[in-house]
Amino acid sequence: MVRALEASHDDVRLYRNALARVRDGEGYTVGERAEAALVLFVAAGCSANVGRAVDYTTEYIRCLMGGRLGTPTSCPVSLDPKKTQVDLVLPRVLGFVRIVDGVIASEPYWVSSGSAGAEIGALATGAEDITDVAGDVSAHHARVWYEAADAGAGRWMLSDLGSSNGTVVVDGDGSAPLRIAKDEAVEIHPGDEVRLGSRTTFVLVEGAAEMAR
Repeated sequence: MVRALEASHDDVRLYRNALARVRDGEGYTVGERAEAALVLFVAAGCSANVGRAVDYTTEYIRCLMGGRLGTPTSCPVSLDPKKTQVDLVLPRVLGFVRIVDGVIASEPYWVSSGSAGAEIGALATGAEDITDVAGDVSAHHARVWYEAADAGAGRWMLSDLGSSNGTVVVDGDGSAPLRIAKDEAVEIHPGDEVRLGSRTTFVLVEGAAEMAR
């Protein structure tokens, strides 16, 4: 989504600020955070206007959750010179949200950056594997994992496991769909669409590690 907003010259900072408050604000359950993040994501995509999306999400949270997009509490910083480094980096999770006929049809299926990854397929059996798929998706269709980097942020990767009906990635910035060759791996990002076969579509969203618990 961020890349799509950048391409359309919309207010990326406003979107990031709102998403941070959904993710880190106090007084919400994990499910409520995920729901609010999805509302913000879909509203921004449908309206093509971040300001309207933030207003809609704020009103949604106020009416249905009885809260607001409050400022997260700052982490205390020690003045002890021996403890000057504060680790504020949380493990990331990537969510797969099923879309059916243009409508959100599932909560996010979270894959943790700290895990070995997840398979997507009709007969996948792992702890984080995703089986919410249509009948033309192979038993073990695709695999997603986080590839850590020696320095800086890593990247999310997706590969086709030799599926019968193919895997397509539609970049969130509006690029042409990319069909992944069998056993090929490509980088994916929050905001992208992943299409398995002809009847299964997921939209990718990013969250904090606590959302996957």
